[in-house]
Amino acid sequence: MWLQLRMYLLLAVMFAIVYAVIVMVASTLGIGNFIVYGVMAAAMIFIQYLIGPALVGWTMKVRWVTEQ
Repeated sequence: MWLQLRMYLLLAVMFAIVYAVIVMVASTLGIGNFIVYGVMAAAMIFIQYLIGPALVGWTMKVRWVTEQ
């Protein structure tokens, strides 16, 4: 249980760091609207949802098996 909790916390911290970098870059460029940040967060979540399983399969070298 503790390992899973630590993994979730680490994942949250990593996403927070990526989001903070994006916010800093956007603030530097003068894009400081709350709606823009919400759209960026939704896009990041959607992209992570799409590529997450493939990324895990690639890094763990998963071999898919059939019923035979």
